[in-house]
Amino acid sequence: VTASNLVTVDLDGRLIDDPHGAGINAAGFTIHSAVHAARHDIHCVLHTHTVAGVAVSCQENGLLPLNQWSLQFHNRIAFHEYEGIALDLAERERLVADLGDAKVMILRNHGLGSLQADVQS
Repeated sequence: VTASNLVTVDLDGRLIDDPHGAGINAAGFTIHSAVHAARHDIHCVLHTHTVAGVAVSCQENGLLPLNQWSLQFHNRIAFHEYEGIALDLAERERLVADLGDAKVMILRNHGLGSLQADVQS
């Protein structure tokens, strides 16, 4: 992924730049636009569906504080209950309320999200 191949979209979902004609993922837009609209301190939103991340999101307690890597996130993770594929823009309000001021969120039974405030150019 490079800056030159990213699709640029506004908070209303209108394409600004689509260098390869790929369009956007509507569910991804719902999640990412919620954070970008509400958290002006955030410059980058990452949302993944790795096998390990989805497995962790399915655990009742989420990421367990069992090692030095997971302890970095102890008591710093927000949770959002799975509502199905995120196509309903009304879910944005609930995502933001659940996120609060956290920079990491587990989307239960879905995947992981991470927010970056200090982006280096």
